[in-house]
Amino acid sequence: MGAPTELFLAKLVPGVETPAGKVRGLAAAAPALAADGLVTIRKEGRTLLVTLTGAGADRAAALAAAAPVKARAPRAKAPAAAARIAALETMVADLVRRVAALEGGAVAAAPGPGDGAAATNGEALRAAVLAAVGELDTRHRYGGIVPIPDVRAELRRGGISDDEAVTAALEQLERAWKIDLSVAQSPTQVTDRAAGIERPGRGLLYYVARR
Repeated sequence: MGAPTELFLAKLVPGVETPAGKVRGLAAAAPALAADGLVTIRKEGRTLLVTLTGAGADRAAALAAAAPVKARAPRAKAPAAAARIAALETMVADLVRRVAALEGGAVAAAPGPGDGAAATNGEALRAAVLAAVGELDTRHRYGGIVPIPDVRAELRRGGISDDEAVTAALEQLERAWKIDLSVAQSPTQVTDRAAGIERPGRGLLYYVARR
């Protein structure tokens, strides 16, 4: 008897009579299975009832054990959101340090008025300001609006302590449409008013957002 016929054994329950009509093809296969001693057949009216024998149950178990198991390929897990954020923060922090190092080197050179290096110094400072804003926004999840005092503090940690130069860089970046400077709605209630930028007609500029 071929293996396809024996596959019907898996559809039978030991000790339970199964009407052959409930399993497609079983009625045709039952005589061959009975001839091999794997099932017994009993007719009840027009219904053919098929029952596993002990040998049939053993054969069904052996077939089930020998059936190949389809192994699922492990799905690659996407990096957790926290891991991605941490990686981004590390990249931004490294950029801030590198820009700060460039800025420190430019300041140490102390270019005189009209010297072409002065332009490079200003560009490096503006780049450091933009990097600090991005780093703080990512780290603290400010939602795009970063307090200017926090930007100054971040730059100081990178070795940039000239507040007037930072103020000038912020204003230059705003004129270049790189950032927006926003006023404090309640200037008397901010924690570090002196670190903001007082401007007649505009009020206390206290927040910066990248465009």
